Amino acid sequence: MVVTLRKLGAADDEAYAFVRGTESMAGQNVIAEIRVQSAKIDAALEAGSAKIDAIQREINALRWTIILGFTALAILITVLALLA
Repeated sequence: MVVTLRKLGAADDEAYAFVRGTESMAGQNVIAEIRVQSAKIDAALEAGSAKIDAIQREINALRWTIILGFTALAILITVLALLA
């Protein structure tokens, strides 16, 4: 890039400064994009974590429902056996 600028008539120091400035801006753009993508990933992970927590709460509720159902069934069987 410096060689091309020199062929177009730019001074050596101006060509070098332009190329360094362009590289710096490109690096800043890459860093900014990485930060944006990182924020998106963090948001997705947080949403996924919230979904997992909701599913775990649902599983726990179902587990307790099953436990209470079997307990009620056991009590019913015991009462019916005592009455028979």
